[in-house]
Amino acid sequence: MSDLKSSMMNVLAALMSNDNAARGAAETFFQTNLSLDCMSMIQTLLSIVADVNCDKAGRSLCGVLLRGALEKEQSKFSPENLAALRGMLIQLWQSESDSLILKRISHVMAQSAMSSSWIDLIPQIVNYATQALTSLSNDNNNKSMISIVISAFSLIEVIAEYCPTDILTHIQILGMFLSSNLNHNNIMIKISCAKSC
Repeated sequence: MSDLKSSMMNVLAALMSNDNAARGAAETFFQTNLSLDCMSMIQTLLSIVADVNCDKAGRSLCGVLLRGALEKEQSKFSPENLAALRGMLIQLWQSESDSLILKRISHVMAQSAMSSSWIDLIPQIVNYATQALTSLSNDNNNKSMISIVISAFSLIEVIAEYCPTDILTHIQILGMFLSSNLNHNNIMIKISCAKSC
């Protein structure tokens, strides 16, 4: 484990403690290191969110900190760093199975899209979910494919909160995708689709 990741694990524990002094020191440590080297801090936060061996509460808090860090620092990223970050976020979203952590990742992704244009995000989500739906047509009870589709609808719903113009930009793609799933034979997919409309 890197020194910064180890330090951040201690910061997370302090932020979740009842000790006001410890929480204040942890917040100062985080903000100072974010200002000094935002890329290293953001990579560290990403690695903790991605680490299924870390405490779920800590991973969740990391997601909250990551969203705030992007809101504050993303404008300083080079195009290459931003593309790398977004690639990691997509991979993280695709590989995560815990609903709370997926929610946190969705908000991080939407914050990134709100801070600066992420024009291909919605097409990527729709494409990924469409592949899962194709697999479902062969095996209607495949829980992992159902989860992928539901998480795609949830992410679209979050993006609509942060970036309504992105929804309008891709309204044709989304219109076809959503309308084709409102009558899906899986009730969970149908409900998730309706919620994201």
